[in-house]
Amino acid sequence: AESSIPLISAVGHETDTTLIDFVSDRRAPTPTAAAEMAVPVLRDLLGQTQDLSQRLFRAATRVQSERRQALSGLARALPRVDSLFALPRQRFDSAADRLPRSLTQNLSRHRSGFERASALLRPRVIAAQIARDKENLAKDGAQLRRALEQNLVRHRTQLGKASALFRPRDLIAQLAQRREAMVGKSKRLEDSLRRRLENARQQLNAHARILESVSYRAVLARGFALVRGADGAVRRRAADVASGETLRLTFADGDTEAIAGGTPSAASTKSSSPKSKKPAGNQGDLF
Repeated sequence: AESSIPLISAVGHETDTTLIDFVSDRRAPTPTAAAEMAVPVLRDLLGQTQDLSQRLFRAATRVQSERRQALSGLARALPRVDSLFALPRQRFDSAADRLPRSLTQNLSRHRSGFERASALLRPRVIAAQIARDKENLAKDGAQLRRALEQNLVRHRTQLGKASALFRPRDLIAQLAQRREAMVGKSKRLEDSLRRRLENARQQLNAHARILESVSYRAVLARGFALVRGADGAVRRRAADVASGETLRLTFADGDTEAIAGGTPSAASTKSSSPKSKKPAGNQGDLF
């Protein structure tokens, strides 16, 4: 029943029902009938194959005919070549007709401009223009020379006034006054800084005294110890300490580790205080 291969029961010529009949996929009365069930008839296969080939040919022919019709419809929707190039051809012919006339008009316009320019370029006209330009240049040069002289006189006057203000005696007196003012300001600045530093020192000393009064270090100096667990939390009661837990004891002169309810290992004992000598005899360790 769990076989993945299809089974056909064909015991043959048995009137009774066997167990294989209940688990097989098909039941045949004889082995010959089982063979016919398992292997199809060649004639039927040929007929089915021919039928499928004909259906495939008809389907391909129908698809080809439909696509041909669709292509014909699209081709009818497209414009013709003559209609596509008619308007550009018309524009090109119009431009070709206007081009000779435009070239002739342009040439005529440039010829007339050249003739007007050539009429103006006569020797007498050029000489007269040069003479007028020389007169204008001479006038401009004279005006520029007068402007430069006036500007030089004005700057010389301003320089004389400015030099009168910068006398050595006045400069020395002004420097002395500013030096005295600078000395007074520096002295006041030093006094102010000294007072501020003294006030800050007094405030710092007062805060230090307040900090020492509220610090737990003063309590440790009187013989007490601060107990912390492995997680860094403070243990205030014996009920908070678990048996075998590693504790850190903080004294006034340093820290050390201890194991609750046991003896500490040599590797886990770390203290910032100087190491004490090992007691002689069988006195044992304090923790």
